[in-house]
Amino acid sequence: MQTTDSRLNVLLSILLFLPLLAFSFQTGGTPSQDSLAVKKPEPISVDRLVAEMEDLRSLINLNSKKIIPSARLQRIDSLYPIYKELISNEETKAREFMVSNPNQQKINYLIKRWEEYQVQLTGWETEITSYVERNLRLLEVFQSESEVWNLTYERAVENQVPTELLSNVSSATDNLNTIEKQIKDYNFGFLRLQTRINRLRQTVVEIVQALYDKRGSETYDLLYHRHPPIWQVTPKAEPAGQETGIGQESLADNGMRISELFQTYREKLYLLLIFGLVLGFFIRYLKRQLVRTIGQEAAGKTTAESYLLFRSPALVIAFILIFTGMLQLLGGARFLEDILILTLLFLSILLINYQIPGRFKGLIYSSILFFALDSVKTYLWFESLHYRIYMLTEALILAGVVFYFTRPYLKTREQMISSIGRFMIRLVPLAYLLSAVSIISNILGYSNLSDLALKISTKSGISAIIAYAIFLVFQSVIVSWLEQRFLNSANPDLSQMEFLKKRIILFLRYGVLFFFLLGFLNVIDELRNMMEFLSSLLTEPFVVGNLKFTLGSIFMFVLILLLSYVVSRLVAFLIGDQYGLLPFFKLPKGIPAAISLVLRYSIMVFGVVIALSYLNVDLSEFNLMAGALGLGIGFGLQTVIANFVSGLILVFERPILPGDTIEVNNLMGKVSKIGVRASSISTYDGAEVVVPNMNLVSNDLINWTLSDSIKRVEILVGTTYDADPNQVLAILKECATGFDYVIKEREPVALFTAFGESSLDFRLLFWVPFEIGLMAKSDVSVSIYNAFREAGIEIPFPQRDVHIKNLPPGTVPPKDGTT
Repeated sequence: MQTTDSRLNVLLSILLFLPLLAFSFQTGGTPSQDSLAVKKPEPISVDRLVAEMEDLRSLINLNSKKIIPSARLQRIDSLYPIYKELISNEETKAREFMVSNPNQQKINYLIKRWEEYQVQLTGWETEITSYVERNLRLLEVFQSESEVWNLTYERAVENQVPTELLSNVSSATDNLNTIEKQIKDYNFGFLRLQTRINRLRQTVVEIVQALYDKRGSETYDLLYHRHPPIWQVTPKAEPAGQETGIGQESLADNGMRISELFQTYREKLYLLLIFGLVLGFFIRYLKRQLVRTIGQEAAGKTTAESYLLFRSPALVIAFILIFTGMLQLLGGARFLEDILILTLLFLSILLINYQIPGRFKGLIYSSILFFALDSVKTYLWFESLHYRIYMLTEALILAGVVFYFTRPYLKTREQMISSIGRFMIRLVPLAYLLSAVSIISNILGYSNLSDLALKISTKSGISAIIAYAIFLVFQSVIVSWLEQRFLNSANPDLSQMEFLKKRIILFLRYGVLFFFLLGFLNVIDELRNMMEFLSSLLTEPFVVGNLKFTLGSIFMFVLILLLSYVVSRLVAFLIGDQYGLLPFFKLPKGIPAAISLVLRYSIMVFGVVIALSYLNVDLSEFNLMAGALGLGIGFGLQTVIANFVSGLILVFERPILPGDTIEVNNLMGKVSKIGVRASSISTYDGAEVVVPNMNLVSNDLINWTLSDSIKRVEILVGTTYDADPNQVLAILKECATGFDYVIKEREPVALFTAFGESSLDFRLLFWVPFEIGLMAKSDVSVSIYNAFREAGIEIPFPQRDVHIKNLPPGTVPPKDGTT
């Protein structure tokens, strides 16, 4: 224990100075001039010139190809004039378009198209920036080499080295100068291109903002009377350049933009492909494990959370892949987004189909029709009257489809068993109401209200179907992984598994509901307004005394701390000893717990540092406080820090592990948790005892299950002097070997130990798993008693003769004469 105490003192001393060292290295210390001095380049010695020239030649050959612009950058250079002309023409059309009286659907379409231009130009700028930054790093390398070789040339001239060698050095310096000039020329050229692209992007940003301002004008208020009643409208040609033809694109323009977007998202698509392969293997692995752990029949029940993964693993993989791809392509081509959403909707219907009863399934399938009808308004351009007739027709179709698949309403409502079915059937009256509002407002000329009511009734239903499918898919994957991890462990805690399943399902529900609400706000074109309001609110500065802060900084501070805690707990579970991923690597017992502990607290510390940065807290201002804190720790918190360091010793040295049975300070129980300050021990009486870690390190500790989990059981028994010792030894050994749980590798031993005062004393020793030690001793003792009884062997009890010298007066002696 002296070695352990000295180690503890050393670690405690180091820990006491850690705050001072950390703050000193950050800003407190003043480095010397020698440490600040940049190492000056030195010429190469003559004897190393040949070898260094070979290295320089390899360096130039290796990096000369890197500085040449890629085919992608050259394509950007050639496409810029085309895009400039295209955007110039589209700008003219857009400004003419905004002067006219377009409907909101057309404005949304045009906003989306201009945002595609913005994404494309931003991607170009990013690629050029990455190329220029890489060239600058190479330029630093070559400039450093150039200084060295220039000095080498001067030294070679002074030393009058051979002419051929001097020529080689001169050639090396010329090559370095040439490649430096080449890098600078390429950088200057692409920086000029980036500047032109940036100016073009600013034009795009202005057009997008102008379109948003147009959409937010009074003309597009909900109750604005944009058109006369439909019976008063007479068909007539609209003025040229107002609505017809505005926004139409050639197939070549569309193809070029889509092709460029694919080039922009090329790396993301490669990552998506790799993700799809990994996801496929993971889902197939989960399905096999699921069948092995809970059985094919249990996994195939429609009420099981893992049903989707068991029944349709290919659909699950495709759904997650399409959903991830849609998230990656946000802000891309509208046509591609619509294709992905349509595919996602179709997969969603297939996934949730088993929970939709009866004719109501037809209503779910009809959502594809309404998605197509709504998308047509995006790609086809109508005159005002034709657009109103189209919306009127769509609203009538919606009301008719809902009526056909839900009649009679009350009877259909009673047939709904699943939660999604009950939820959707309750929305049927709302669908009727929105259809009626759309029809009536359209007839009366309130086109904005009609359009909004129709979008809410169709797009919200489509979003609800996709959101519910997202919930079911992620629930199936996460719950399946959780079940197989728990059920594959040696001693699964089923109550903890059910608790985690409920928490995960609850978290998924709230998460899906949150994103559904964001999607609903986007449907009614209020998401941008809400984001601008929150941004304005969170960035508003407040001053209290000398302290300046914003609500956004406080929100981010709290959010990062919360996320750090959640992520640390999640990491601890994912790589833990029992249910985590690290047991796959067959690490020694306790190593996963040590890794989990280090990662958990590293994440927490890292999170605290990032959170403080959002509050603009300068840690250098705490130098003095750090010194005071270190002094306070040294004098006032020695016990706390000693327990903390002892916890680290327990984690890394692993003298005890969770699940071990230990005995310390007359306390025996099973280690349930090893913390950084104290550890929890569950006694066999049901008590949970919290023991400071220092007590476990500094005191004598018995670990019954550190190297193995077997225990030697000892049974002492005596017989009368009439018994045959050989027969007794045979019976004792036979009784011990008669139980299956007695370990056969360590043969039971029966010993004749002593001639007692009233018995022959015997001792039986055998080994059993530690967990059943008490039960084994009881079973073998009962077996010995029964065997002795059958063999006629008596177990004596102590007998004593008591002689009474004097009886109290009046006491009558026993009649049998005994004393």
